[in-house]
Amino acid sequence: MPHSRATTPKHTQVTQPILYSAAEYYAKAARDNGSAVTDVHDFFAQICDELTGQAEVVIVGNSESVGNFHNFVQIHASRLAAIISYEIAADLDNGQFAVFTRDTSSDN
Repeated sequence: MPHSRATTPKHTQVTQPILYSAAEYYAKAARDNGSAVTDVHDFFAQICDELTGQAEVVIVGNSESVGNFHNFVQIHASRLAAIISYEIAADLDNGQFAVFTRDTSSDN
């Protein structure tokens, strides 16, 4: 009779959402640089930089924002293989994202 071996499941921990707002990003950039910055690619690049190294990422936003961010990632940040899903939330404004990360290491 074969012996069955029980395995310990990995613990998965989902973080609180990280909220990103283009309006807040532009306002902070204007305070820091003394001029208005409205390049959405800079905003998207900041999000990508902050998500580098995450195990799994879910991006949530309205359909236009998610579509624009997805296109940016495909062209400029394909290294973000950790993005496992793009989800639509109609109650978020353009330029607002809720980002969920998940750590799937067995050390949690």
